[in-house]
Amino acid sequence: LRTFIKSLYARQVSALGFEPRADEGDKISLMRPLILGMAGKCGDEVVLKEARVRFDRFIAGDSSAIHPKLRGVVYSLIIRNGGQAEFDQVLNLYQKFTVPDQKLSALGALGASRKPSVIMAALELSKRDDLVRPQDCMYIFRTVGVNTAGRRLCWEFVQQNWKFFYDRYYRGSISLLSRVVSFSTQEFSKAVDADAVEKFFADKDVSSIDRT
Repeated sequence: LRTFIKSLYARQVSALGFEPRADEGDKISLMRPLILGMAGKCGDEVVLKEARVRFDRFIAGDSSAIHPKLRGVVYSLIIRNGGQAEFDQVLNLYQKFTVPDQKLSALGALGASRKPSVIMAALELSKRDDLVRPQDCMYIFRTVGVNTAGRRLCWEFVQQNWKFFYDRYYRGSISLLSRVVSFSTQEFSKAVDADAVEKFFADKDVSSIDRT
């Protein structure tokens, strides 16, 4: 399937590239990160090599190396194909940035790893109020929740820390508590998982988020 997707996307990857053109419309600028992100996830070596080169230049101080609309995609591909070092580099960017959208693009990428230890490091950040605002940790849950290597780790993490998230959000933001549930469970597709989720919440006070 990955081979098929790479061949399907190859023409667009070649046509779009990493640099936007002055005369292109909004649809093209929105399509570029989708195309490059999917091709990179499927192992397109051209995309992964270019993402690495631009990331290294960006880390070295060249702020023009990665267009702002592509930063989240590049960060995700670097973390997905790297290890703890790449995670730490993007985490450092998150801590350094002051512009909200730049911070959130880095934060959302932290859950893209394929390595369990790195995925757990990302999830643990959701409890670090000194680093991540409580309302922003949903960016981590969303990324890990759709990560095939991380979705079960995410659900296990939520179960183990349910009291923490319940106490944090129940009186302040029910919508955020709902997202903790949905992001950690919505990618499951087996009846046994549905039964497990139902069983876990059977003795919990979820009257305010019962639909979720």
